[in-house]
Amino acid sequence: MNNLQRFLPTLYGILFGCIVLLDQLTKRLALLFLEERVYFLPFLSGEVTINRGISWGMLHADSSVLFGIVTAGIAAITIGVAIYAVKQFQAGASILAEVLIVAGSCANILDRIHYGGVVDFILVSFGSWDFPTFNIADICIVLGVMLYVWRLHSQRVES
Repeated sequence: MNNLQRFLPTLYGILFGCIVLLDQLTKRLALLFLEERVYFLPFLSGEVTINRGISWGMLHADSSVLFGIVTAGIAAITIGVAIYAVKQFQAGASILAEVLIVAGSCANILDRIHYGGVVDFILVSFGSWDFPTFNIADICIVLGVMLYVWRLHSQRVES
């Protein structure tokens, strides 16, 4: 086992913690300073929304029961990905993708518990078209999924 392999658990833990902390910090700042839409660039603005659903507001839950069911489902999937990541790590595989996914998901779960929904605040728009509002955790989840898919594709090409 080389030095990098010895420190990988620590590095993955630091990455996880940094993602959650950065996400939570930016959300708190957004809640403090983005009372209305603020334009940073012609295509980039900040505007706080509380998402009680999943990606792009799908499965939006006004009902506390449905919100709880959706949140429990997200937590179960997150735990499943975390267990998979541990097994992959024990087998000697890189788990960068899984760490990005689990950290982003955990950060959004914290919002669900603390704010009653996920705090989204980054808005990208082109002309009159607005992309759904998102946050740092969402970026990490998407990057993690893309990295995971790329890894799967690379493995299939090699075999």
